[in-house]
Amino acid sequence: MASPQEQPQRSTAVVALVMALNMALVLGGCTQTASAPPTPPAGSAPPGVTPSSFKLPDGTGCAAEIDRFRAVLDNDVSVGHLTRAVYQRAASDLKQAEAPCAAGREVQARSIVSTTKRNYGYT
Repeated sequence: MASPQEQPQRSTAVVALVMALNMALVLGGCTQTASAPPTPPAGSAPPGVTPSSFKLPDGTGCAAEIDRFRAVLDNDVSVGHLTRAVYQRAASDLKQAEAPCAAGREVQARSIVSTTKRNYGYT
């Protein structure tokens, strides 16, 4: 039979062994490797990210300003930053600037674009 002095040493040894096994199990889970996520095709981007190929239209005047904002709206709906319903309302509001712009009423057209941007949080 074990002496009273050997009993605490065995108990301590068992606790140490159990702790060592638990640590081995915990750390063993950390060494697992996962495969890298698939690389998106060239010219595309992960969901929610604007692709690197996105370019704003060039030009000057109200027509170019309308085109640039429309491109931003198109991009935002395609990457999921806008719902389709909000996109349709914003695009409809932006369309109201086309007639004044075509008629040479630049200030009125730019005012409509500016108001549309502000109404949908783009300024």
